[in-house]
Amino acid sequence: MKENELLELEKKLKDLLSKNPNDKDARFSLAALYYNLGNSFLRQKKFNDAIKNYLKSIELDKKFIHSYYNLGNVYKEKNDLEKAIKYFQTTTELDNNNVPAKINLAVAHSASGNSKECIRNFEDLLSKNNYKSNLNNKMEADIRYSLGIELLREGNYEEGLKNYEHRLEASDYPLIINENKKKLKSLDEIKNKKVLAVAEQGLGDVLQFVRYLKLLKKYASEIYLQCNKKLFRILSSIGCINKFYDLDDKIENYDFYIPLMSLPYLFKTNLKNIPNFYYIKPEENLVNEWKNKLKGKKGFKIGLFWQGNIESSGAIERAIKLKDLEVLLDFKNVDFVSLQKGNGHEQIKESRFSEYMIDNNDNIDTGEDAFIDTAAIIKNLDLIISSDTSIVHLSGAIGKKVWMLEPKIPNWPWTNYGRTSPWYKSLEIFRQKKKNNWEQPIKDLKNKLLKNLY
Repeated sequence: MKENELLELEKKLKDLLSKNPNDKDARFSLAALYYNLGNSFLRQKKFNDAIKNYLKSIELDKKFIHSYYNLGNVYKEKNDLEKAIKYFQTTTELDNNNVPAKINLAVAHSASGNSKECIRNFEDLLSKNNYKSNLNNKMEADIRYSLGIELLREGNYEEGLKNYEHRLEASDYPLIINENKKKLKSLDEIKNKKVLAVAEQGLGDVLQFVRYLKLLKKYASEIYLQCNKKLFRILSSIGCINKFYDLDDKIENYDFYIPLMSLPYLFKTNLKNIPNFYYIKPEENLVNEWKNKLKGKKGFKIGLFWQGNIESSGAIERAIKLKDLEVLLDFKNVDFVSLQKGNGHEQIKESRFSEYMIDNNDNIDTGEDAFIDTAAIIKNLDLIISSDTSIVHLSGAIGKKVWMLEPKIPNWPWTNYGRTSPWYKSLEIFRQKKKNNWEQPIKDLKNKLLKNLY
């Protein structure tokens, strides 16, 4: 319908209501007209115009559920989570069978950092018949996967890891497993058997969870790891992997497979029994080579990494602007070393760090193998300061002291609480108190560094 036709229809419906305010059909039709206009503006990302029309719709019909729901969607798009929660909540109160509104209510609570309310809403979806009866298997898997993450953030590993296993059936799960092979479900199954562990998600996740293969080695006769071939060399120092396979390789010679991030569940992991040891050893010749390259730096040596792959999920929220770390330049007798590789390295020349720190983007890990130079440099430094990236996992696995700047909504291994983590002995966490605001955690980090240096 063209704009002039919509205006004409609006005028006609308004005239009908002015003559007969009790004309329910005209009132509903005008509310629906404003709702559809709101949808049009929402598709164009004209959020304020969309809000204006949805509110007009509700003013005419207090129970026009779709307008409440889409107000929630608009405010979620605008990242106004408080109002998004308000309108999703209202939608569920008006329609207690509305599964999408209940899911979005849970997701909005998660995005605002309220894991407890998120968990409550997800559990309602799974336990209350008015919702549960409207779920298909894929929807339930998605909800349980998300619920698992929130439970893990709250430190409930028993229920969290159990639900996290449902990621394997989730709608956005990317891993394709050979269905002719058996998924490992019990350690009792694998005595004298060959087990293939399959990497999932990002490089940092592989670096973190590969530690479990040392535990698995006590049960299996041979262990194979399928992962990005860039990691073969850095992971070879673990010593328990009999053979590596690239992600595209066709593999037949094994008895059982297991997704790498299912190993914590298999080993009944909780916050008290996480295997916490150093398991990656940088190559000695490279350690010596970088020791020689860094010999001119006589001060306290700090490695910096501020931004991961911006295409990965949540990377923008985790990234720090190097300019925000310029307050660290106040310290004397400190040498900064850039570990930044790829996106973000160009920020050096745009900041005061350009006077004190070389851009190593073209100097480190220039071949096919990831992290081999980075690991050797880390071994030669006194401290690593990093956003939540693979560098944190690499530093922790090596045993180097690492301070991580973490966004308000954390990755689940770090939970919602505390400055330390049972995943790495050498890790300290500096958390955002407000979303997208790094000022306080960087101030906390600077104060801690002051105490360490003087």
